[in-house]
Amino acid sequence: MAALFVRRQRRAASPLLALGVLGRPVVAWTLGALGMATSTFYAMMFVLALYLQDGLDRSALFSGLALVPWVAAFGIAGSLVPRLPARLAARAPVAGYLLLASVYAAVGLTRADGTGLAALLGLGGLLGLGGFGLGLGFAPQLGRLTAHVADRHAADLSGLVNMNFQLAGVAGVAVFGTLYLGFPGGHGPAFTAVMLGFGGTALAAAAASFAGRRAARREDQGSSPARRAAVTASSRV
Repeated sequence: MAALFVRRQRRAASPLLALGVLGRPVVAWTLGALGMATSTFYAMMFVLALYLQDGLDRSALFSGLALVPWVAAFGIAGSLVPRLPARLAARAPVAGYLLLASVYAAVGLTRADGTGLAALLGLGGLLGLGGFGLGLGFAPQLGRLTAHVADRHAADLSGLVNMNFQLAGVAGVAVFGTLYLGFPGGHGPAFTAVMLGFGGTALAAAAASFAGRRAARREDQGSSPARRAAVTASSRV
């Protein structure tokens, strides 16, 4: 279906999506990083609910509350990044995704033993750090995309970003949910395997974000002084 869509868009007089926007390295790498990081979050909500409720016999309320630190920390990171100097904000996504990968690995390797205290400390506290890491990567990369795409392609970029999040979420739940439900040995080993898989995906997101940052810098160096000034102003915003 994707191949047919691309073929049709190339032949259409008024295409739904300007494929040239997606083909630019800064856009492709940044969307890839956002997609991989987002896929782990959606999949984690699914897998964590199964692990807490079926594996640890916790309630649905407990399962939902366990994610509160993640969401709160994500919001804190989102409000913090715009206050950082432009140089630090540009590096924030790589650092955030490395933190995210570390949290996933720690949660997977130090599973809560079923007591409420261990679950709150082992899952809630670590998940707060994970949400902070994801938040560090979110806003700066959206700023990078909007700074490096011409105004006439704003609608194409908006559609790409939203489609990217939706497809990443579906793919993450499908892939990691299947791994969790099909992994031999019960809930514990399956949870560890999936969390380590999340960690590997977050590392790949960090690498893609770094590649996107380098692609953006190459474009800035080859642009006019006025363009570089506009990009710098956008990244500070």
